[in-house]
Amino acid sequence: MKIPNDNNNNNSSSNNSNNNNFSLSSSKTSSSNKRTIFPIRIMSHTNKRIELIMGWVKIITFCVGGFILGGVVFFVTGWFTAPYSETISNEDESKLAIIKRLTKNKWNAFDIQEDLNKVSPDSMRNFLLELSKEPHLAGSDRDEYLAGWIKSQWEAFGLDVVDQVKYQMLLSYPDPAKPNMITLQDDEHGLLFENSVIEDGVEGDDTNFVDAFLAYAKAGQISGDVVYTNYGRIEDYEMLMDPNSEYFTNVTGKICLTRYGKGFRGNKVQNGADNDCIAVIIFSDPADVAAEGTEDVYPDSFWLPESGIQRGSSFLGHGDPETPGWPSLDNVYRVPDDVLAKRLPPIPAQPIGYKDAAVILGAMSGELVPPDWMGGIAGVEYRLGGSFDPEKCATNCRLSIEVNNKLERKVSSNVVGILRGSEEPDRYVLLGNHRDAWGYGAVDPSSGTAQMMEVVRILGQKANTTEWRPRRSMVFLSWGAEEYGLMGSTEFTEHYLTKLKERAIVYINCDICVAGSVLKSFSTPTVNHKLLQATKVVPSPFNPEQSYYEFWHNWTSQGDSGNSEPVTNLPAAGSDHAFFIYELGIPVIDFSVKPDFHEYPNLEFYNYPTYHTGFETFALVDEILDPGFKQHQVCAGLNLVMGRSLADDLLLDFDPKQYYQLMKTSVDDFTTSGVEDKLLSLNLTLKHVRSAVQEFNDTAALWNTRRSSKAIVEDPLALRILNDQVMKLDRTFLLPEGLPRRTEFRHAIISPSEHDSYGAGSFPGISDLLFHFDSLTSQEQGDRTKQLDRHLSDLMILIKNAANFLKNPEMIV
Repeated sequence: MKIPNDNNNNNSSSNNSNNNNFSLSSSKTSSSNKRTIFPIRIMSHTNKRIELIMGWVKIITFCVGGFILGGVVFFVTGWFTAPYSETISNEDESKLAIIKRLTKNKWNAFDIQEDLNKVSPDSMRNFLLELSKEPHLAGSDRDEYLAGWIKSQWEAFGLDVVDQVKYQMLLSYPDPAKPNMITLQDDEHGLLFENSVIEDGVEGDDTNFVDAFLAYAKAGQISGDVVYTNYGRIEDYEMLMDPNSEYFTNVTGKICLTRYGKGFRGNKVQNGADNDCIAVIIFSDPADVAAEGTEDVYPDSFWLPESGIQRGSSFLGHGDPETPGWPSLDNVYRVPDDVLAKRLPPIPAQPIGYKDAAVILGAMSGELVPPDWMGGIAGVEYRLGGSFDPEKCATNCRLSIEVNNKLERKVSSNVVGILRGSEEPDRYVLLGNHRDAWGYGAVDPSSGTAQMMEVVRILGQKANTTEWRPRRSMVFLSWGAEEYGLMGSTEFTEHYLTKLKERAIVYINCDICVAGSVLKSFSTPTVNHKLLQATKVVPSPFNPEQSYYEFWHNWTSQGDSGNSEPVTNLPAAGSDHAFFIYELGIPVIDFSVKPDFHEYPNLEFYNYPTYHTGFETFALVDEILDPGFKQHQVCAGLNLVMGRSLADDLLLDFDPKQYYQLMKTSVDDFTTSGVEDKLLSLNLTLKHVRSAVQEFNDTAALWNTRRSSKAIVEDPLALRILNDQVMKLDRTFLLPEGLPRRTEFRHAIISPSEHDSYGAGSFPGISDLLFHFDSLTSQEQGDRTKQLDRHLSDLMILIKNAANFLKNPEMIV
C-alpha cells in the first residue's frame, strides 16, 4: 500500500481549505483507504500540535527557570553589593540625616540679598523717634521703660527667648537742688561769672534733662588760680612742668582748664590729679566743634552751639565700681568705702560750654600758649594762666568750683534676646548696642539701637515665616548704663563668664550708627576682613548701583596715607566690646559712621560736635545727619551680612595669619623705633618673642591648609574641632594676672594704652613699661626692668601656646 505523499495531502488540504469536510464526504476511495488515510491525517495534525505545545513548554520552562535563576543571582548579588542606605535601620537613617544637616552650609548670597531688601528706612525712623523722645539717663524711669519696650518689641518680632536682666549698680548723679557750680569773683566786684549747667533752649523743653556733670567726679569745693593745659594729655603736662621749657607753668595746686578731644575725659581728670591739679574743668573748643564758625551751628548744621556741654563719665574702670570682677546681683559682696574711694576719680571735675570757657580764658594772664595750643574762641587770647589779669579780675580774684555729685545704687537692665540655632545652639554670635544716654541720645546710642531693632525685626520674622533658622544661636543685647563705664556689658560678662568663654564666637558692637558720612571700624585681627567683605555686599547710601566698599575705597584713596584699601583698626576700650575681648578673649567687631575727616580734619580725633549734649536730638539725625535714613540702612545691612555669615557658615571665616602679620609688624617696629635697642641696654632681648612669632606663623599656615581640606566639611566633628580652635584662639593670648599694673586688661597682644582708654595698640605691656623709663629713679628702673623681663617671658610663652593650640588637635604636644 502506498501511503499518500504528505505534500499532496497538504496541497489537497490547502486547495480545499474552503471545504473542511472534503476528506470525509467527497472522497471516492474505498473504506479501507478511508480508514488508512483518516488516522494518518489525524496523527499528522496531532503531531504538529504536540510539537507546538512542547515548543511552548520549553520556552516557558526556559523563561521561568531563567527568571528563577536570575532572581537568585540578583538576590545574592544585591545582598553583598547593595548600598548601605538601602539596608540600614531607621535609627541609622536618622543619624545620617543628622550628619547631612550638620554639614549643610546655610549661607548664600541670594538669601542675604532678600534680607537687605527688607531693611526699611521708615521702620528705623520710627524706632529712633520713640527711643529719643525723652532723656533716658541710666537708672531713670524712662530708661527702664525703654528696656521693657524693647523686650516687648523683640517678643513680637519672634525671637525665641527675651529676658530683662536687672542689676543693682552704683551710679553717680548731680544734685538737682545744688547744681555743680563754677564761679569767678573778686573782692571789688563780687561775683563776676557763674556757669550754666544746661544748654540754652533745653531747660524749658524737658525738666528731666540732667544738669551738666561728670559722673563719679569727686564732690567738693575748691578755689584757686587756673592753668590752661590744652588737651590735658601727658605730653601737655610734661611741657608745662619742664623748668627748661619756655612755657613752664607750675600746675601744682591749680585748677586745670582742659579742652575735650584727643583722649578720654577720665584720663584728662586723672592726668590732672597725677600732676597735682586740685580740680579739672573741661570744655568743648569751637576749633574742634564749630570749625565753620560759631554762627553756623545747630539747628542749622551739626556744629555745636556755644552753650553745648559734653556730659560723661570720669571713671577709668569698667563695671560697677563696688563689684570689681563679679556681677552686681542681689546680696553680693561690695567693696568697703575706703577701697571704693581709691577706684574713683580723686579730684573734683566739671564740664562747661565754650561760652563759659571764654569768660575764664579771657580773665587769665600768663604767657601766650604755643601756636598748636590755640583754640577757636573768638576775641580770646589763649594764655597759660597761673594768675588772673587784674584788669579783668581785681583784688583776691579766684575761681571756685563746687561739685555736689552723689552716689546712688540704682537698677539698670540689660535686654537679652535669643534666636536659637538649629544645628549649633550652644555657639553664640552676639550683636549689641547700649540703650542709656546722657540726654535724648538720638545719635549716641539710639541710632545704633534703631538699626539693631530693624535687624531683629527682619531675622525674627524670617525665622518664623520661612524654613531658615541660623545654624548657631544669634544673641541680641541692649545694654544698660554703658555711659557710666560699660556697666551693663561688664556685669553681663561677669554674670555669664563661663558660658561665654566656652561658647561665644564673636561680639559685634554698633554703639553709634550715624554721626557722619564715612564708616569707621575696629576689630580683632582674626575677623578684620569680615566687615570689609560685608561692605562689598551692602550698597552705598550715595549710589545704590555701587557697593559701600567702592565708595569707601574711593574715599580712602583721597587721603594722605597713600593707601587706597580701607583700614580696620584695633579695638579700643570706649564701648561695650571692651570686656569681651580684653577680659574673655572673645573676638569683636565695632563700627559706626563718623564725620568725614577729609572734609573736617579737626574731627579726626573727635567723636562728633554735639556728642553727649542737649543738642543731640531726633531733628539732628532726621534733618541733618541722615535724612532718609540711608546711613542707618548701611549699619543694618552690615549687621545682617556679618551676623548671618558668622551664624550660618559651616567653617568660621577666621584668619589666624592676621595675628602673625600684626605681631611681626609690631616687633619690626620695635626695632626701627629704638625700643629693641632700649631693651638690649637693659640686658633684655626680643629674640625669643620674635622666634615664637615665627613659630606661630608656621602653625597658622598649617592650620589654614587643614581648613582648606574638602573632607572637613563632610565631617561634623572635624568641623566643630576646627571652628573651636580658631574661635578660642584669642583666649590663648590672655594673661591670667592681667597686664603689668592693669589687671583688668588681660589680652597681651592687643589692649588699650595705659594712658588713653580710647587708644589701642599691640604689645601694650612693653610700651607701657618703657613709658618715661628714663625719668624714673634707679630703684624704679630696676623694678621696671624686672617687670619687663617677666613680661617678655610671658609673651613668648603665650605666643608658643597659641601656636600649639592651632596644631593638630589629636596631638597634645
